[in-house]
Amino acid sequence: MQKINIQFFIFALTLYAQAVLGASGGGQLLWKTELGNTDLKVHKTDERTTLAVRPAGVLKWKTKLGNGSASLAGAGDVLFKYKPENRGWPWESTPAIGSGGTIFVGAFEGYLYALKPDGTLEGKYWTGGRISSSPVIGPDGTFYVGCYDTMYALNPDGTQAWSFKTGGPIHSCPTYDKEGTLYFGSDDHYMYAVSSDGILKWKYHTNGQIWSSPALERNGTLYFGSGDHYVYALNSDGTTKWWYETGRSISSSPAIGTDGTVYIGGGAYLYAFRPNGELQWKVKLTLSIGTTGSPAIGSDGTVYIGSLKYGGTVNGRLFAVSPLGFVKWGYDTRGWIQQTPAIGSDGTVYIGSSVYIGSSDKYLYALNADGTLKWRLETEDNITGSVTISDNGTVYASSPNYLYAIDSGTDSGLANSSWPKFKRNTLNNGSVYYPENPVASIGKLDYMFYTDDRIWWTMLPAIGNDGTVHFGSRDNHLYALNPDGSVKWKFFTDNGYPSAPSIDDQGNIFTGSTDGYLYSLNPEGELRWKFQTRQPIRPSPALGVDGTIYFGSSDSTFYALKGDGSLSWKYETGGAVVSSPSIDGDGTIYFGSNDYLFYALNSDGSLKWQFQAANEILSSPALGSDGTIYFGSVDGRLYALNPDGSLQWAAQTWGQVNSSPAIGIDGSIYFGSNDGNLYAANPDGSQKWYFQAGDAISSSPIVGSDGTIYIGSEDSSLYAINSDGTLNWKYRTGKYIQSSPAISPNGTVYIGSSDNYLYAFSSGTSSGLAESAWPKKNRDYRNSGNAGFEISPGMPGDIDDNGRVDMADLLLLLSVISGASPDTQFTDLNGDGKTDVLDLLEMLKLISA
Repeated sequence: MQKINIQFFIFALTLYAQAVLGASGGGQLLWKTELGNTDLKVHKTDERTTLAVRPAGVLKWKTKLGNGSASLAGAGDVLFKYKPENRGWPWESTPAIGSGGTIFVGAFEGYLYALKPDGTLEGKYWTGGRISSSPVIGPDGTFYVGCYDTMYALNPDGTQAWSFKTGGPIHSCPTYDKEGTLYFGSDDHYMYAVSSDGILKWKYHTNGQIWSSPALERNGTLYFGSGDHYVYALNSDGTTKWWYETGRSISSSPAIGTDGTVYIGGGAYLYAFRPNGELQWKVKLTLSIGTTGSPAIGSDGTVYIGSLKYGGTVNGRLFAVSPLGFVKWGYDTRGWIQQTPAIGSDGTVYIGSSVYIGSSDKYLYALNADGTLKWRLETEDNITGSVTISDNGTVYASSPNYLYAIDSGTDSGLANSSWPKFKRNTLNNGSVYYPENPVASIGKLDYMFYTDDRIWWTMLPAIGNDGTVHFGSRDNHLYALNPDGSVKWKFFTDNGYPSAPSIDDQGNIFTGSTDGYLYSLNPEGELRWKFQTRQPIRPSPALGVDGTIYFGSSDSTFYALKGDGSLSWKYETGGAVVSSPSIDGDGTIYFGSNDYLFYALNSDGSLKWQFQAANEILSSPALGSDGTIYFGSVDGRLYALNPDGSLQWAAQTWGQVNSSPAIGIDGSIYFGSNDGNLYAANPDGSQKWYFQAGDAISSSPIVGSDGTIYIGSEDSSLYAINSDGTLNWKYRTGKYIQSSPAISPNGTVYIGSSDNYLYAFSSGTSSGLAESAWPKKNRDYRNSGNAGFEISPGMPGDIDDNGRVDMADLLLLLSVISGASPDTQFTDLNGDGKTDVLDLLEMLKLISA
C-alpha cells in the first residue's frame, strides 16, 4: 500500500468505520497500513473506538468514530506507569534501556526490574540489598548496580556474576571502559576500579563522600567530583592527572563535550575545564546546583543544567549555557530541579521538577531549544530521577512511586551530541569509548588520537613510505604518528596551524602554516628550513620531480622554492591562493585563486593560460589520464577544461564546490558539494549518480582500490560509498567533519574531525588507493600533487622503480653524480637538496641492507 498522509488516513478510516465497522467482532484486526517507517496496527475495540498501536504494542493514539469525538493521543501523554511491589524507586534512579527496548530500573526493595516496552513485567532480579544507584548495561549484557555498600554484576539471565563490597553506601552510578573495568565511587571516600571479573584493580582516596558518577574520556581519563570540594581527573592506572578545588561539595556528575571540555556543577556554579585541568570558565547561576543535578549537552554544544534552592519559596530553574559560558536562557519551575535533563533528537529538553516545600509542582517539563514550553505533564508525585529517551521517542522518568513512560510526540531518541543525558546514553555507561553506531567487520575503528583543537578543513593526512601518518591540528602542531597511533614526534608551528603536509621521496615533510611560513622538516621532525610569506599558507605544497616545492599563499602569490628553501620564482595573482596545486607529466602547474581565475603556469613560472570561473576557487584540481583538468568553484560548478584551457563542460550543483575531485578507475569523477551531495559524473559531464549525506560536504573524496569512495560530511560522519552510489558503511564522529580522508597502502582510512580527534579505521575492503589517474586530492599517499610520480610509495634508493635497490640503481646514481644524467629527488638520498658522493654512501648502505 502506498504511504499516505496521516490526516487523510484518519479521515478515510472514519468514513470506512462509520459504514462497516459494526460488522466485525470486538478486538479483531481489520487491516493495517504502513505510515512512514511506523507499522501501525489498527484494532476495533467497540462500536466507536479504534486504536493505533506501535509495533511493540504501546498505544500510539486512539480515536472515537461514529458519534464519538476525535481525540489523538500524542506528545506528553502517559503510555504507561509502573509501580514496584514494595517501597518504590530510588530517589535518583535513572532507567537503562537494553536491546529490544527493555527498560531496567532498580527498586529500594532490592530487585532490578525489567519491563517490556508496553509496560508489562518481563522479569525481576534479586540483588540482596537496597538499590541506591542507577543500573548500567555492559557490552555483553551484564547489569551493574549498586546496592547499599555493594556493587553487583548480574548475568543477562539475572544470576549473580560477582559482587564487590565497599566501606559505605554506593550512590555513584558505575562507568566501564573498553576492557570491562568498572569505575564507581562510594560514601567511604574512595573511587574504585574493579576488573570485569570483580577483582579490585585500584582505589583512589578522597576526603569526602563520592556521589558523583564518573565520566570516562576516550584516552582513559576518569573525571568525577567529591564531597571534599574537589573535581578530580585520574589516569587509567589510578594516579592523579589533576584536581581542582571549587569550595563546595561536588555531587554533580561530569559531562564531556566533543572537544574534550569537562562540564560539572558545584555550589552556585557550572564549571568548564579543559582536558589538561585548566579552568576554561565558570558561570554563576542565580540558584545553587542541586545535590544530584548534572549537566547534559545539546547537539549545538549548549549545556543544560537544573538548579534548586534550600529553604524559602524560590522556584527551580533550568539553565541553558553556551559553550563559551554565557547563559542563553533560564526556565522557572515551581519546584526544585535535582535531576539531569535529557535532550531529544529534535532539540527538546526534558526535565522533572521536585517539590519539598508544599508546592504542587509535580510536573515533567518538555521545553523547546529556545527555552519556551512545549508541553508539561502533571504526575502523581515528584519526578526525582533523571529522564531518559528510548530510540522510538518514549520518555521515561521515575518518581518515588512510579516509573512513567510518556509519548514525546516523535519517533526518534536522544540528540546527536556528546552527552545528551545523565551517564551519556541509554545504557548509562558514562563512557566516550563506545560509539553510537559501531560497525563490525568493515569500517572498524582502530584508534582515535586526541589533539588540543579542531582538525581543520584544509587538512589531509600524508602517509610516509614507512606508514607514518602526518597531519596537523589547529593546536599549532604537525603530528607524526606510527601506524599503531603512537606519537612518533610533533612539531610546533610558531604562531599558526599547519596546512596538509607533503612528503618527498626521502621522507622530508613540507607544510605551510597560518603564521605565513612554509616549513621543511626532516623525517625525525626537526626543522630543516622555513620560508616566510606575507599571509597565511592554507594549501598543501606540490612537489616537482626536480625537488621544487610549489605552493600558494593568502598574500595573492604563488611560490616556487628550491630544495634548500631559497626562492626560485613567484607569480602574483589577484586574490588569495587557497587551492592546492597539481602538476602534470610535462611539469605544468595548475591551481585556482580567489580572484575567480584558474591558472596554468609553466615550470619556469610563466603563464601558460588562465580560465575565469564565476566565483572563488578553493578546490584543488584533478588531472585525468587524457589531460582533462577538473576542479570545483564556490559558484557551485565542477569544471572540466581541456589541456589548452578551453572549457569542455561544467556541471552545476546547488551549493559551493569546495571539495576537490577524485577520479575512479573507470574515469568517473567524484566530488562533494555544500548542498550535501556526493556526486559521480561521467567523463562527458553527465551525472552518473549522487549520494545525499546529512549536511554540507567540504571534504574531498578518495577512491579505494576496490572502487569504494570515502568522504566526510558536516553531519559528523565518514561515509564509505560503493561505486554504484549505495552506502557501504558510515561512522559518526563527535562533531562535524570538514577535513579530507586519506588511506594507507594497507587499507587504513584516516580522517580528522572538529571534535579534535584523528580517527583510524580498517576499511575492510580497500587495500590502498585506486590505481587511477587521480584517486584523491593531491593524488598520492604522500600528497605530492604530481602526476609524474607513482601512486604507490616508492622505495628509498629504488631509482629505476623496479621494486628493489640493487647495482642498477647504483649505476644510475653514478650517472647523475658524474653529470651524465640530471638529478632528481629520487637520487638525493640524504635529503640535502643535491646529489653527490654523500648520496653514494647512502646507496651503498641501502644495497648492503
